[in-house]
Amino acid sequence: MKRLALALCVFALILASSVPSSAQFQMNFVLPLQGDSIIFDQVFRYIKDNYIYNFDLKKCRYELLKNLSPLAAAAAKDEKKTPCLDRHSAFHTPDEVKAMKEEQTGHFGGIGAEIEMKDKEVAVRRPMEGGPAERAGLKAGDVIIKVRDEKDAEWTWPKDTTEAVKKIRGPVGTAVFIVIKLPSAEIEFRIFREDIKMKFVESKVFGDIGYAHYKSFTETSADQLEDNFRALRQRGINKVILDLRNDPGGLLPGALETLFYFSKKDGDIMLTTRYKKHEIVDTIGNSKGKYVDPKTNAPKNPGEFADMKVVVLVNGRSASASEITSGTLQDWGYTIIGENTYKKGVGQTVFPLADGSGLRLTTFEFLTGNGKRKVNDVGIKPDIEVKWEKRPGQKDEEFMKEYADSFGDPAKDPQLQKALEVIGKM
Repeated sequence: MKRLALALCVFALILASSVPSSAQFQMNFVLPLQGDSIIFDQVFRYIKDNYIYNFDLKKCRYELLKNLSPLAAAAAKDEKKTPCLDRHSAFHTPDEVKAMKEEQTGHFGGIGAEIEMKDKEVAVRRPMEGGPAERAGLKAGDVIIKVRDEKDAEWTWPKDTTEAVKKIRGPVGTAVFIVIKLPSAEIEFRIFREDIKMKFVESKVFGDIGYAHYKSFTETSADQLEDNFRALRQRGINKVILDLRNDPGGLLPGALETLFYFSKKDGDIMLTTRYKKHEIVDTIGNSKGKYVDPKTNAPKNPGEFADMKVVVLVNGRSASASEITSGTLQDWGYTIIGENTYKKGVGQTVFPLADGSGLRLTTFEFLTGNGKRKVNDVGIKPDIEVKWEKRPGQKDEEFMKEYADSFGDPAKDPQLQKALEVIGKM
């Protein structure tokens, strides 16, 4: 391997460990390294310099070598006995790093369709309205049995959504072939990829009350939230339910910019971030000039929506950036409704490695609002608790279907119903 000096792009991320993502870039430099051991040298250097927990480097090296044996790896299932990293830290392949970057930017070359696992098969959850998948004829519920890029001679039978997404996405303007399974036949589609811009915030109106569902925090999500709130205000709506349920988190800057919209007080603390050797306190005052309008490039003013009446919905899958947002808003006096959040109060930095892979490493803990409240292993407790659980004797599959069908429906969603009741009295 040639001698090289690796310029590192380090990006902080705040998310549930099950949903990898990425965040803003910061350039650092390391000394030139050489040989096949470069990746291992980089990994252990990053851990030693940045990992916030106590770490026994020697034990971790030995553990890594022991786990070269499948038998040893199978025996080491107890996380508490592992001398290496916490459950939020992980190694990512080059393909996984690429996917994370696509998620953070909010656009990619694709066909515009959400997919999911359904009965152990890859299925279309929802085609994007007006997107290439919908125009081609793909429908919700279609089962994808095989995929082929235009340059490939062989088909791929995706075993999960990760493999399917990897094959379906590609350069804008190129074609992908998709075969779906029907009860009595198979149908092949040829779909040309387009630049797909993901929607991370979607809003609607219930009478005189607005509703904004925040799905994930990305580079563009705060701008999307701003657009949705402005559109609601233009319709004369001054009461909005901000739904952070099932939002796994995402980018730290996305959460901070979102909070910037809801206070005009310079001294209000949005977040305290504690790293291994230093601490950063982000306030409304010291964040002025940091966020700009993507259309005009003009600096945004704080507290644009501070005059609106807002309540926030959370549940056990509201994690990290969602907990930052809900916890700080609660500290500022906003009402939180739902269930206790995920309890993830630490964030990760993704360190790029020499071959394009990446190390996601827990490098900081965050505290919310003026009260600097701890989130890790605690979560955000709602002001008004409304549980949404299985009925006695109800099967998991039945409950999940009922939940999916009822989510966001004011006639069926008990947490949304409570939020409507509370904000209606404001």
